Amino acid sequence: MSKFMDEMIDPIYEYIQNQHRTIIKILIMVYILLWVVKRCSDSINAWTHVFLTIIYSPFKWMTGPRTSYHIPLTNLPSFAPSRFTEQHDFNTWIRSFETYALRLPDRASALLTLVDDRCLVKLEQRLLNQKPDANYEEIKDVMLKLYGRVYRQTDPLMEFAARRQRQGENIYSYLCELECQASAPYPSEPLRVVESKIIDRF
Repeated sequence: MSKFMDEMIDPIYEYIQNQHRTIIKILIMVYILLWVVKRCSDSINAWTHVFLTIIYSPFKWMTGPRTSYHIPLTNLPSFAPSRFTEQHDFNTWIRSFETYALRLPDRASALLTLVDDRCLVKLEQRLLNQKPDANYEEIKDVMLKLYGRVYRQTDPLMEFAARRQRQGENIYSYLCELECQASAPYPSEPLRVVESKIIDRF
């Protein structure tokens, strides 16, 4: 009897197990299908949103309110004087510069940026090496003495011959001024000749 019952129950148990596996497989497939559908739906919604944004944005920009920006007024002048070289008269040039620099916050820096390198070397020897933070008026005074024609005597040769090193005067400042004064009486002489005349003073 027990053997007969076992033979009856085993097929039923096996059938139930097979059905259980089938149900689990079906549930897994349904879950995967739902997940795929949801992802596709999200992607479609995202692409739809992007597409609508691309189409709608130009219309919104053309029809929407515009932001107005205030353009600040600057204090910078609309022109700049030419770069100062040794061939210029500083008295004439500085008037043009001061018109240009009238509203600039730092006239000293602006002046130095417009000075030729050769002039700047002399200015450094005369002033800036000893006083790097020299103000505008101090720089202007030295430049006037170096390149302002009002400081030259009637005869440039006499001015050069009469120039002596002052007490306490820096040797570089003295040499710088001699070089400037020597170029006036000998404008057509080559540099080596002018330098030899300067050396003779020492």
